[in-house]
Amino acid sequence: MLKDISLFNGLTDDELSLIERLSCAFDVAPNEYIFRGGDLGHQIYIVQKGLVQISIEHPTHNNELFVLGLIEPNQIFGEFAIFSDFVRSASAIALEPSTLLEFHKSDLLDLFDENNHIGVVVMKNLGALL
Repeated sequence: MLKDISLFNGLTDDELSLIERLSCAFDVAPNEYIFRGGDLGHQIYIVQKGLVQISIEHPTHNNELFVLGLIEPNQIFGEFAIFSDFVRSASAIALEPSTLLEFHKSDLLDLFDENNHIGVVVMKNLGALL
């Protein structure tokens, strides 16, 4: 499945296998938050199945949600966590039954230290996505 993710373009099957070993798949119910704005961010996610909404609360409109985007299968979200230890700037909520792949920042960074080629390719792709 990782072959279809733009974040991993340019990696070999063996390199993708190393990354896949770091992932943890889990299911999310509709209207369930994956994370909220203000939470510490130490994970990034890929939607395998389903639909996730990224939004922020609008403080001057009774905390009404302002939708920033929708994340569909084979798309990544929460990627800013890999660059910093700041809190999440937005919330992510499943809009339908969803299956996500979760990657912990520390696991990815350890892999990048061990295999510089993977780190360079992923960071280059991440820069292009941002």
